[in-house]
Amino acid sequence: MASEDGKKMIALRSSDGQEFRLEMEACIMSEILTFVFDDCGTEREVTLPNVNGKTMKKVIEYLKKHTESTSKGPDDDELKAWDDEFMQVDTNTLHDLLKASNYLIIQDLLDLCVKTTAELMRGKRVEDIREIFNIKSDFTKEEEAEIGKANRWAFR
Repeated sequence: MASEDGKKMIALRSSDGQEFRLEMEACIMSEILTFVFDDCGTEREVTLPNVNGKTMKKVIEYLKKHTESTSKGPDDDELKAWDDEFMQVDTNTLHDLLKASNYLIIQDLLDLCVKTTAELMRGKRVEDIREIFNIKSDFTKEEEAEIGKANRWAFR
């Protein structure tokens, strides 16, 4: 399938049935999509069962910007500023982007998500991190106290 300007377009369908069209040049940033197209061709729609429409829209926004930026020539400061703004999302969206970039094997986006996650955790106490990421403890208060005593260095 081709766009009006003659560029090869790929049809993608999210897990919730939303359809997206993306230029092949942008799809190449995803190793998994590259493998699929190499094996199956580009004429068929590709269903992505592990990526919902909201997340796919964000992933496509990222792919388009990075493809466009690469074709214009590198302006690292501008792209870094765009990436920083792009990652200003809630933790649920960050988690979904992390899963999608891992599933689609988009290494640069995965690295950006991991970096953002690490920055959210930097300097935080265990309790704060649990609250940020809505993580429930598997331990009782007594077990946590015992672990804290045995590993004081980790809970400063």
